[in-house]
Amino acid sequence: MFLSVKTGWTTAYIRPITVDLVVGDVSIAPRHLLGSGCHMLFGFLVLLICQFIGEVVVRYLDLPFPGPVVGMVILLIGLMINGGVPQGVRQAGEGLLSNLALLFVPAGVGLMVHYQLIAADGLIILTALILSTAITMIVTSLILNKLARKSAVGDGYHE
Repeated sequence: MFLSVKTGWTTAYIRPITVDLVVGDVSIAPRHLLGSGCHMLFGFLVLLICQFIGEVVVRYLDLPFPGPVVGMVILLIGLMINGGVPQGVRQAGEGLLSNLALLFVPAGVGLMVHYQLIAADGLIILTALILSTAITMIVTSLILNKLARKSAVGDGYHE
């Protein structure tokens, strides 16, 4: 069943919208919205709502870290409660990741525009980058080694 809309020389055919996202016992999210592309739109909506809630929480509580970080934590909690990643959120995330390089263009322009500021503190910035990278690699390797040993002991394999 389609809804036909005529505007001058064109005609649009629109399928009806149904709803099906279960939160607890309540069904509230799109199951079928004009085709599969709308799953991605729903995914973007979920991502933006989580970011917005994170921004509101940070501003309301005057927290010292970015709102999108709180939004990611909210998204993580929602995904854990849901037991997986819905198709629309997965499509939106994959779409963003496939075009991730484009998101670095504004940062690159900012580097070029503010070159004098960055050059003035270049040694401090370089030191921070090297130290943070080294600390991240060390912590990651320690955690990986601990988890590998724990997994090997659990499987009955001993060194």
